[in-house]
Amino acid sequence: MVLNFTLPLSRNVDLTKEELDIQVFDNTYYIDISWQNRSTISLGETLNPHCHYELITPTPSQDIIDYAMSLGVDDVGDDDLGSHFSQRVSLSCGS
Repeated sequence: MVLNFTLPLSRNVDLTKEELDIQVFDNTYYIDISWQNRSTISLGETLNPHCHYELITPTPSQDIIDYAMSLGVDDVGDDDLGSHFSQRVSLSCGS
């Protein structure tokens, strides 16, 4: 499955002063949602010349992996379980 999306933000972010981390995951389960590779990420024309991003692949601890594997089909994990297994894109602009 391929997911394409536009990300509307709830507030303005000054990317010259702070990074924006983007992470897509199911918060209660460990579903692998990942970018195929770095080149599948694109920035709009206005951001591309001034911004850079890093694709960060997670390295969940063995304890988290064991916990996730212990969950039954109908069990609900912790609210942030999926974040341990999801790639993250960190975007920054400026110097």
